[in-house]
Amino acid sequence: MYYYIREPFDDGIHNNFSEGYAKKVKLTSELSDGIICIDGQIKYDLNYGDICEVEHQPKYSLKCIKFIV
Repeated sequence: MYYYIREPFDDGIHNNFSEGYAKKVKLTSELSDGIICIDGQIKYDLNYGDICEVEHQPKYSLKCIKFIV
């Protein structure tokens, strides 16, 4: 699963990655009126303290086909 954080925050202490690959991502909201958007289409409202976990499931992996012309 590839993730990309649109507006990363660097606190200067922790090694914060704004994009990469992961099998599981767990987010804890620090926003009072936030939104998480998945694939640019599915949106969920988030409030302060809400936790969102996204996990990769191989059976739902995107299958790609390369056409050679």
